[in-house]
Amino acid sequence: MQDSFQQGVDAFQSQRYEQAIAAFTQAIRQNPNRAAAYGNRCLAYLKLNQNSLAIADCTQALERDFSNAEFYLNRGLANYRLGLYTAAIDNYNQVLSLKPDDYRAFYNRGLAEFGLAHYSAAIADYNRSLQRTPQLSAARMAAIYDDRGAAYLLIQKPAAAVRDFLQAINYDASDSSAFFNLACACHQQGYELAAIEYFSQVLGMDSHQAQTYLNRGLIYSQIGKKQQAIADLHQAAHYLQQQGSQAAYQQVTRILHQLQTEPSVFG
Repeated sequence: MQDSFQQGVDAFQSQRYEQAIAAFTQAIRQNPNRAAAYGNRCLAYLKLNQNSLAIADCTQALERDFSNAEFYLNRGLANYRLGLYTAAIDNYNQVLSLKPDDYRAFYNRGLAEFGLAHYSAAIADYNRSLQRTPQLSAARMAAIYDDRGAAYLLIQKPAAAVRDFLQAINYDASDSSAFFNLACACHQQGYELAAIEYFSQVLGMDSHQAQTYLNRGLIYSQIGKKQQAIADLHQAAHYLQQQGSQAAYQQVTRILHQLQTEPSVFG
């Protein structure tokens, strides 16, 4: 008969995460000192976004095997998801003390530094991650460049940001966040028509993005294309209302009212 631990592994691999948790719980009852049972139950909790329980299990696992880098990595992820960025960084530092070339720890630490608004530190970690990455999927590579570009954008380095967003798109042409961020970078540089084009690319992938309509509408207004601005702001207001974002909806309707009631200027 298959033991509880293996049942948990099989359930996890079949994406039956609640069954995996039950099986690993039984394995822990049978052997409370089995670090891997806590570690694997932590993974199942992470899949179900039960991050506090994941932290508790990783802590139990580390009490039994303090040299396992994966336990620190997973506890770091759970802390990051809960917005506990300093705790996440501490965990990723532990990973790097055990595995100095772990690109995941550098990348994840960069995300946590970004969460603390330490953008230069985040960029440094994204650089280290890119220097150490094995052969990753195109989507994973795109994510790293996209995140580094966002950090460059926030420290007012739009040219570097543009290079990263273009690199992200080169890896994954369906990366709508890269197109969105590229549009923001172009706008920051004063390239309004390019920004409009990239926001349009985003809406071609997903026509329900309120923020994209809002951003494009504001740029249309800025360059004097009033009717296009009004059309985009109407769409933004519509989707914000659908999403229940009442404060943002009211703000957009105020902008719309101002735009619709201001006198037109004819040259």
